[in-house]
Amino acid sequence: KNRKINKIIITGMGTCHTAAEAIAYYMRENFYLLLPKISISAVIASEGSAFYMENNMKKTLVIAIAQSGTTKDTNTYVEMAKKRGAHTMAILNKRNGDISYIVDDVLYLGNGRDIEIAVPSTKTYHCHLILGYIFTLYIISKTSNDLNKIKKKLNEVLKVSKIISLILKKNKIKNLNGLYKNFSNNKNWYCLYDEQSKKYASMEIRIKLSECCYKTLPYMNVEDFIKNKIRNSILVYD
Repeated sequence: KNRKINKIIITGMGTCHTAAEAIAYYMRENFYLLLPKISISAVIASEGSAFYMENNMKKTLVIAIAQSGTTKDTNTYVEMAKKRGAHTMAILNKRNGDISYIVDDVLYLGNGRDIEIAVPSTKTYHCHLILGYIFTLYIISKTSNDLNKIKKKLNEVLKVSKIISLILKKNKIKNLNGLYKNFSNNKNWYCLYDEQSKKYASMEIRIKLSECCYKTLPYMNVEDFIKNKIRNSILVYD
């Protein structure tokens, strides 16, 4: 509001980076009319400390997405940015995680307890998204007069848990053994998406499959997949 920030960088590693990408996308979608001069990007923390540093970062806000708060790549990047004058905060799962002693401010996912400590995380990932979206709407509420529109968007975010429960009830997987055989017998797996907003879900599914199955697999736009005429593959389509 006082024009002290002109750049927001959201960072993390693994699933936390995927959450950072999704939150950055949501911010850009909601900021472009009210705060068009603010640059918003998401970076992998290990690359951030090498390629996303400036000598003077006084007008930059670095938001770290963290689960345990102990990831060295993320903590090092935040420390380096803070030394250059950046404002820093963390959206953090673990209470008093290491990064909480580095940043200026912390938003915790849970009230007094951890949501989940796991690789790959699922509950923590969704909580990061929801809290990131709420934080975005909070910033907008400080610069917008259209509070009814903000409340509407907030209610959409708060419905997520009910939507997830409904999807799980309606879409129980049948023939799990057959699905398992298809995946295990086929060497080529791809995660596909069509719209930009679905890209981040595809990124996260890719991470989940990679970490659970010890298999590296790409994600790509469905049009690129078709152009490359790829055959004999298992597709996960968002």
